[in-house]
Amino acid sequence: MKNISLAELLDQRDIPVFNEQASLEDLIMYDREQSCCSHYYFTNREGVLTGILSKQKILEFLSSLFFLVDKNQEDRLAETLATVKVRPLMDTHVPSLRLNQSLPQGVETLLLSGYSALPVLDDKRRLIGEVSRDSLLGIIPLRQREVRYAVS
Repeated sequence: MKNISLAELLDQRDIPVFNEQASLEDLIMYDREQSCCSHYYFTNREGVLTGILSKQKILEFLSSLFFLVDKNQEDRLAETLATVKVRPLMDTHVPSLRLNQSLPQGVETLLLSGYSALPVLDDKRRLIGEVSRDSLLGIIPLRQREVRYAVS
C-alpha cells in the first residue's frame, strides 16, 4: 500500500458546523433540509472547535420529552426545542486529528473514539474538515477475484 497521509483522507465538504449557542431546533431544521450526517460540530466566534454532538445523543434527550407530548402539545414541543441549547448536551472533550499526524495514529484515535468521524484541526484548534471511518475503508487495497457460486 502506498504511503497515505491523513491530509489525503480529509473531507471538507459541507460538514455540519454550528455556533456553540445553537438550539436543538436549529439542528433539527438543518437535518430536515440536509439529512447528511451522524453528528454536528460546534465552534466559537473564532472558529475554534468547542464540541461535538451525535444524533444518537439528541434522540436520547428527545425520548425523555416524547412521553409528555400528546397531539395537542406538538406546538409546545417545538417551542421547547427552540429554548434547549446544545451546549450542555455536547461532548466538549472531543478527540481530534491533525493533518501532520501519521496515518496509524489517526486510525487508532478514530477507532478508539467511538465516533464515525473525527474533526481535523489546525494549530489554533480551528476546524478544517473531518476524517471518517468510511474514508479509511476506501484506502484498503482489495484483490479482485472471480467469485463462483455453486448450486447444490
